[in-house]
Amino acid sequence: MGFILCLSGKTELAIEFMKRAFRLNPIPLPHFYILLAMAYRVNGEYEKAIEVSLKGIRDNPDQLSSHLTLAASYISLNRTKKTYEAVEEILRIDPNFSIEYHAKTMPYKNQETGDKFVDALRKAGLPE
Repeated sequence: MGFILCLSGKTELAIEFMKRAFRLNPIPLPHFYILLAMAYRVNGEYEKAIEVSLKGIRDNPDQLSSHLTLAASYISLNRTKKTYEAVEEILRIDPNFSIEYHAKTMPYKNQETGDKFVDALRKAGLPE
């Protein structure tokens, strides 16, 4: 539910649902972190997105979505060194990563939300 709400632009409600999921499951599934971090990033809460992404990466270091959220959040806060570290990890996990392909797979209801994410990834230095 949190994922659908986030993609629909209802990030506040998505965050509430994901927080409830964490309360109900003392050992959260790795994708819970990804979804909550994504909702925070879409909501412009980059510090929280970074914090949650790092927790998710601790348990699942090769999760591409967490590193993408990190790169977009770090660049949004002008943390260049950390951005480049996230980009290196993205390219380690997927050497063929391309913004163009990733943009085609993002199912955001609001095109502007997807465009903002793509712009952040581009600014972070990921390949087209």
